[in-house]
Amino acid sequence: MPESDTRTIHHVDAHVGQRVRQRRTALILDQETLARRIGVSFQQIQKYERGRNRISASRLYDIAKALAVPIDYFFSDLERGDPRHDGALAEDMGRLAQGGSAPPDPLRLTQSLDLAQAFWALPDDGMRQSFIALLKAMSSFED
Repeated sequence: MPESDTRTIHHVDAHVGQRVRQRRTALILDQETLARRIGVSFQQIQKYERGRNRISASRLYDIAKALAVPIDYFFSDLERGDPRHDGALAEDMGRLAQGGSAPPDPLRLTQSLDLAQAFWALPDDGMRQSFIALLKAMSSFED
């Protein structure tokens, strides 16, 4: 029987799927490569990333190994995506619109993914270290 398009996607499944996509994209992996690494079809990866299919514990373990992250990576900041939560993300965005200082989760920003992809596209570790030094100098960031 075909899966219904009217099924409600649970916020946890959507969040975990989004985190899978973010990490996969940051590593510059396509869905097909991740699928091969964990032994599923790329269509299954699409469904996981959209939250359409739930990821079992054993499959999440495989994904975590393939993406070189701990299991808790997929659950970080989960409360912000919970519709039962007090709207923290909306509040953060409202403060930003009013000139406040509470930034949204940087891992959710397209710019962060673009930056990660550009960083890993640099040809060697020396250039990556120079790039980090430049960014720290530009932002007055200290270790």
